[in-house]
Amino acid sequence: MSEHGRPFRSAASLHERVRRWVAAAGLEGLSQHGLRKAMGELLAEAGAIQHQIMAVMAHTQPATSAIHTNKADRRRMATAAMDSIREFSLG
Repeated sequence: MSEHGRPFRSAASLHERVRRWVAAAGLEGLSQHGLRKAMGELLAEAGAIQHQIMAVMAHTQPATSAIHTNKADRRRMATAAMDSIREFSLG
């Protein structure tokens, strides 16, 4: 929503507003897409389920959010697998 409480009139006006928010946050040089992707990854790493990520990111297709949850799940599974053999010894 705009600062007037109404939807943005166009994608271009929303894009410009997000660009200003990014600059105000001191994140110049980072793309809006990259920031959105990072948010999806942070949500997944924090344990958000796929449909929660969909809601936050306004995804309409589960496959879009699955990219983030699958990556986080793989990382958690890899960590758990390596932890399971931490005490393993051949001798």
